[in-house]
Formats: sequence, C-alpha cells, structure tokens
Amino acid sequence: MPPPLLHRAVPSHTGYRRPLVLVLALALLAGALGLSIPAFAAGPSLAYSPTVNRSTVVPLAGAVVTSGELFVQLVGTVPSGTTVVFYLDDMTTPVRSERTAPFDLLGDVEGTPRALAVSSLSTGSHRVRAQLVSGGRVTSTFDSVFSKSATTTSSPSPTASPAPTAMPAPSPTASVPTATTVPSTGPQLLLSADSDRSPSHLLSGSTPTGPAYVFLSGSGLSNVRFWLDRATTQTPTTTEKSAPWDLMGGSSTVANPLDVSRLAAGTHTVVARADSSTGPVEVRASFTADSTTAVFPSPSPTPTTVAPSPTTSNPAVPAGSWPSASTTGVPSGVTLRVLSGNQRIITDGAVLDGVHIKGCVDVEADNVTIRNSLVECARPGGGTVKNHGSNLRIVDSSIDGGGTSGNCIGSSRYTLLRADLYNCTDGARANGDVVIQSSWIHHLSRIEGSHNDTIQTTRGSNIRILGNRLEPYNSNTRDPMNAAYILAEDQGEVSDVVVSGNFMNGGNYTVMAGAGMGGVSFTGNSFGRNYRYGPVRAGSTSVTWSGNVWADTGSVVPL
Repeated sequence: MPPPLLHRAVPSHTGYRRPLVLVLALALLAGALGLSIPAFAAGPSLAYSPTVNRSTVVPLAGAVVTSGELFVQLVGTVPSGTTVVFYLDDMTTPVRSERTAPFDLLGDVEGTPRALAVSSLSTGSHRVRAQLVSGGRVTSTFDSVFSKSATTTSSPSPTASPAPTAMPAPSPTASVPTATTVPSTGPQLLLSADSDRSPSHLLSGSTPTGPAYVFLSGSGLSNVRFWLDRATTQTPTTTEKSAPWDLMGGSSTVANPLDVSRLAAGTHTVVARADSSTGPVEVRASFTADSTTAVFPSPSPTPTTVAPSPTTSNPAVPAGSWPSASTTGVPSGVTLRVLSGNQRIITDGAVLDGVHIKGCVDVEADNVTIRNSLVECARPGGGTVKNHGSNLRIVDSSIDGGGTSGNCIGSSRYTLLRADLYNCTDGARANGDVVIQSSWIHHLSRIEGSHNDTIQTTRGSNIRILGNRLEPYNSNTRDPMNAAYILAEDQGEVSDVVVSGNFMNGGNYTVMAGAGMGGVSFTGNSFGRNYRYGPVRAGSTSVTWSGNVWADTGSVVPL
C-alpha cells in the first residue's frame, strides 16, 4: 500500500514544487471523475481511492461523488495494537473492525479492498466514522462527511469513449440473439454455449439453459469483479486478476460454466466492474432462467452410502455422554446421491439434502441449508466449506477435509448442528455469528508447520460453542496438536463468546485465550488430560471461568 499520507507545512523555498505537483495531479484527476476534493488534515484521517489498488488517495471529508466505487480507508499513523472500528451512517452499529493496516472501511478479500458502491447510497450527505480502540476503550474518533450528488455521469471506457450503460431488462420470453458477433464499442457481458467462449452473444436478453459460459470482453482492463444477483456492496461472486474475465473463473483456454439449472426461474442480473487506465468501468446485463429448470436437480450417478469417520478409543471420554459417530454426521441408513466436482451455491434459500459432494463447497447465498450430507474435498490452505453468505446451516452432516484442507469450514455466519468434522488442519474457523452445537471435531491432519485447532477464533462476536466433543488429541498417533479452542484478536476484536457444556481433550494447552478480550465465558466444560502443557492458558483475567471440571474425577479445573 502507499506510505501513510502526513500533513507537512510547505516551506517558502523551491521545495514546494513536489507537493504542489501532487496536489495539482489529484485535482486534475478529481476533475476528470467529477469529484470535489478538500485537503488532508494532520494525523490519521479518512480518505478514499477511486481505484482498487489505492494508488490515488484523497480526503473523504467534503468529497462529492456521483458514481463508481469508493475504496475508503483510514490513512496516517495508527499506534501498534490499536483496532480501528468503522461506522457508516448508523453510528450505533459498526460495519467493520480492522486490526492491521491497511485499515479499510469494508475490509478486504485476500488483500483486495471491498468497494463501497456509490449506486448503493442515497442522494445527500453520508458520514463515515473511524474509532481507534486500545485496551478496551476508545482513544480517538475521526468523522468525515461526504455527499452523493443527484447528477450522474458515465465512467469512461478504456478507449476514452463512454462506458457501457446498464442494458434494458429483457422480457421473460426473450431468446438468445442469433448474431455471432457483438458490438466493439466497449466492454460487454457475453454468453457462449462452449467452454472456449466461441461463438458468443450478448448475455443481455438471453435465455440460456444448461451450462452457460459468461465472460466480460474488452481490452485495457484489470481486477474484474462479478456479482450475480447480489448487491455490489457484498462480496463479489468472482474476482478475476487476469484475462480472460470469466464470471465463474477458468483458464486462458477453458471457462468454468454457470449451471443455469441451479438458478430459480425468472430474471437474473450480472454486474461486472473493472479498473482501467481511464477509470472504473461497470457493465450490467440481465438474462432469464427458464421455468423448467430446477434449483438443485437430483444427480444421476449411482447412490452411495457413507463410510464411517475415523474413531477413537480415548478412555477419557465417558461412554455415551458426548457426541460420537452414532450421534453426529450423516444418520445411519441414509443413502446419498453423488454430486461430483466443486459446488458454488448462489441461490438464496437453497437446500441440499442427502447428497455426497465429491468436491469443495463455496456458499455465496443466504439462508442455505445442507443436511444429511457428506462433503469430501481437500483444499490445501483453504476451507472444504467456505461461507460467504449469511445464516448457513449444516445439520446431521459430515465434512472430510481429505487430509490437507486448511479447515473444514470457515469462517462466519453459520450454524453446525450434530456435524462430524475430521481430516482437516483446523476443524472450524469461528469468526462471528457462529453456533457450533452437539458436534464432533476430531482426527485433525498434521502437516508440516501446522498448528492444529479444533476451533479457532481470530475476530468477531456472537459465538456459541455448546455441547460439543472437541478432540485435537489423536489417540492413534498420540499427537496432542495445538488447542481444542484458541481465541486471539489477530484480525480484530473478539467478544460475546459462550463456551459451555463441551468435552475438550488435547492441545499444547486445551484452551488458549489471548489478552484484552471481553465477554468471553467458559462454563460447565469437561477436560481430558491428553494435553502437552496444561488445560488452559488465558492472557486475560476478564474471561469468565466457572464449573469447568476434569472428566475423570469431576474436580475443578482452575483458570
């Protein structure tokens, strides 16, 4: 990222030229984008960039915007160990907490900042607040007010001609255009029936069936983000760093398909946004999914039955008292239908019931349910199941990480109920709005350099860990691993965590809780003795600790 911008008095000699040139350059850029820019204040301040690489950063206070995207951040020197908490308009509900620079209003995805879409804002004034929090108290507050003007302008295309505007929504009976070429007036969202993207037609107005290969045409583009039926304030469906720019990703020669049979009947919209040398570009196109398609059709391969997960004969576990193979995972007698390959769930409210997914799962929709199912996938360094939506529920299901997945599931806004997780480096990443209940997490995968935890929290609040069997200790290899539950504010503040009624066994320390956290309680848990150093290491006396006992004797485990 660029170095922090600091206010410095301009001397009276020729040294004024460099900052003056910078100011003039920013002013010229602002004029081209239709922005009004004031000057920076001393110390940390709220600023934004119109480009995702943050190459041009200007003050947010007093800015007037009309269209495009804002990448808002707090610039300047922030003391080490400080958390930056952001608010947008509603000063009672934070939108983001950032622990390390760059401090982005909406956070980032793998280093790429999330954009605040101007189109999502109402006309008028808007306020952004950044609070610096250290040691549990607010040390500084920075407010900036900017405005969205009612006047709208189009962003220029890479060839300096006007950028494509939103295409008119088609009628429900629109068909695929018969032309084999498309206009070359600028970037376009195109559709092909073949994975090599040829021939192609305009996506707008089409009614594709089966596999559809959707991509953005155009030259001089970079960092293309796609949203399918989602607000552009949410995480993109796909982010492409290099051409060709495919909605579902792909290689230079083969695009990945959008399976239209998984979409609800009706109109769907794709938004593509890209950076270019002349400014941001946005293209929209709507298409129709035929009413005869199903959201999740029944797969045709031969049904399979579930292989049992690894078992343990750990004598520290009282028989029948805690979740086990008989009470978690796919219920006995369930026959599963096979879904081969990685699955992207993009339909809100979708239900997967009784399936054996031989691939990883990316949930990019809200209120999705997976039940009575098995997911088998090795995703080195990543999650077998990755949730990008809200309110994901996984019930009576098993997740097998194949021995190399970085975690079985991550990392927020989900519920696990009677789930069986195994063969992952970490079991569950729980970073906010998470419930893990009556589940069994065990037989973690030891790989070179790994620090294995059955549950790991590095930020977030509203976390409930209730009535589970958490076993980092592997009785087959006698490896205690790292922790049953580790809490650390590595990525942001941690608060409102309840850990109750669990059996936990193993780890260097079975429970590890960092300093400075508030609202964290451990009550009524039972501990085994297969740890390396001790049952608990807590860096903060603010952790509530009561009723925690040894499983074999019932005596109290002290904090």
